[in-house]
Amino acid sequence: MELKDGKQDNTNLKISTGDTVNYTWIIKIPVTTEDRNLEYSVTVTSEVSSTVTGYDSIFVNGINENDNRLDFMVDTWNFANYSAKPIPLTQEDYDALFTNLSNAERTLIRKEISSGTDGNCYGMAITTILAKTERLSVDRLQSGAANLHAVSKNQAAKSAIGYYYVTQNLSPSADLFASYQTQPEQTKINDLKNLADKVSAGGVPVFLCFYMDDKDGNTAGHAICAYGQESCNLSRNGTTYNSRILIYDNNYPTVTEEAYLYFNDNGDWTIPIYADSKEKYSNFRLAMVTTEMKYIDMFNIETSRTSANSYLTARGNTDLKIEANGTTYLVNQTKVQGGDDVVAYYDIGGAENKLNIVIEKPQSGSETASKVSPQKQGESLNLTAMYDNFFIEANANTPVAIQLDPSGSVEIDGKVKAFDMSLTGNEGYNALPWYTLEVSGESGTNPKMEASAEGYILSGESLKKIKVFASDDATANELSIKTDGSKILISSDGTNLTAREDKDGDGKYETVLSTGHKADPNDPRGGGTGGWTWWKILLAVLGGVAIVATVVLVFLKIKLGNGGTKKNKKSKGDDEYKW
Repeated sequence: MELKDGKQDNTNLKISTGDTVNYTWIIKIPVTTEDRNLEYSVTVTSEVSSTVTGYDSIFVNGINENDNRLDFMVDTWNFANYSAKPIPLTQEDYDALFTNLSNAERTLIRKEISSGTDGNCYGMAITTILAKTERLSVDRLQSGAANLHAVSKNQAAKSAIGYYYVTQNLSPSADLFASYQTQPEQTKINDLKNLADKVSAGGVPVFLCFYMDDKDGNTAGHAICAYGQESCNLSRNGTTYNSRILIYDNNYPTVTEEAYLYFNDNGDWTIPIYADSKEKYSNFRLAMVTTEMKYIDMFNIETSRTSANSYLTARGNTDLKIEANGTTYLVNQTKVQGGDDVVAYYDIGGAENKLNIVIEKPQSGSETASKVSPQKQGESLNLTAMYDNFFIEANANTPVAIQLDPSGSVEIDGKVKAFDMSLTGNEGYNALPWYTLEVSGESGTNPKMEASAEGYILSGESLKKIKVFASDDATANELSIKTDGSKILISSDGTNLTAREDKDGDGKYETVLSTGHKADPNDPRGGGTGGWTWWKILLAVLGGVAIVATVVLVFLKIKLGNGGTKKNKKSKGDDEYKW
């Protein structure tokens, strides 16, 4: 593809901070027809920006007669889906991922990377599609590889898969997941059928996510690729299926007809290999069906993303009462009562019981605060919230409720024994030199943290053993606080954190309680070295090794002394773990 006059365009645009410039290129293509996508890439470079080169993609209707059905000896991974904790990323992919993220998104994605996943299906399905459509260079994954199937399970391959796995947590994907949950299953099946039919004539292989429940009622999410549709005749448990979608399932690297998706004209569908498994999966439902690259290929993530939603995430306890937008919603796992403007869904391949709750903003577009309570009092809460300008975390043992405010505050209601709170502010909203501030305590009553012009105000009653940890991409600082006071200002003296208290009640925080020190930014929640020198750390580690070794020797002596000759079994795990 080329510009209308046959030349490439090299234009200098002067853009002032805060301004938006629209620039138009007139391009020509040989033939146009419907439902065919070609890509015209625009490379944007800046001599005054320290960020890597950015890319934007313009999609136009064009002709593409390629047969994009998948060849399992060419176009698919030669290894099966696997777990990874944490998700392994090369420095190159890590930098590319974080370049265009906001501070709040960085904190969110860093959390997802460290949490890891029980399955990388989401990333494996996406990279399969990108390699087939030549948006992902196979040579980048393994030099000299003839195709994706020839790529070994090396670090570059695992990093690319992990990169795309975590993109499901960004707002474009979250919005699509949320909107898709409310559609009738028949509509979803029709979408899938229509898109799968086009693959042989140049359509993009279909990115397909689905949920299913096991015999114990637990929900599993999985991501696969669809590449065709054909007639069939299958009867199972009194239901007849007359069509099937051809599927590449990364759980099964070879062609497996039992992994195809079978459906009928009523919208009923099943996947035999899961329905017949020992878990006896049932209640299949589609979670996402798309061929749109803005949802599939997020390697070149847009720098500005607006959403009509706010996002909550609950880990562990997913039976909640949420008060937002003047309405009370009851959330029981993915079932929501109270209104259509709240939707709940699980991660695909997530490593823990993580429920995503999408809250539609009011018509005014302004975000509102949320109050989240456990439906059963006495249970704990582990929550995060992603707003336009703040990412908020709160974790408490048996709280009455947790209040999350998009203006930059979080409060834990009730008397709690252990709690953590953190605020991450986007550019212009972080009140400290570090964009994330985390506060943890052994106990307290109604602990609250809120952003202010001078820093962050921590308040509450009977706060015990308070630790404060501030971090950004490269640096961190931490301090500990001991006080009987009920309101503390956490700010910076220009180098370190400071904790100050208003002793005389004049509204000024003049009494310094504690001054912070440098910490490790990769060790969250105040877990940095805390001023320990290298030799103290080394002695502690060696001491721990010596204790463990002694215990092991004593254990072996006891076992062998009793005539035990049993050999230790070597645990078999994925190569993400070193045994």
